[in-house]
Amino acid sequence: MKAKENKNRGPFSSISFPTPLIREVERVVKELGYWSTKSAFIHEAVVERLGMYKKELEARRARKLKLKESS
Repeated sequence: MKAKENKNRGPFSSISFPTPLIREVERVVKELGYWSTKSAFIHEAVVERLGMYKKELEARRARKLKLKESS
């Protein structure tokens, strides 16, 4: 995936989602009104999920390091 440079905001990349998933996102955004755009919703969802996995990866690395040190 090649990043596209945006002069004001840095590099961006495009991804594709199945149309039914996008329709569901649009419905949630419209009905709840918490996000200004579907892009804002998707951005928040991805950042939230990455934060969760980052914590999981850090815990795994810590366990591996602890096991390695005790060997």
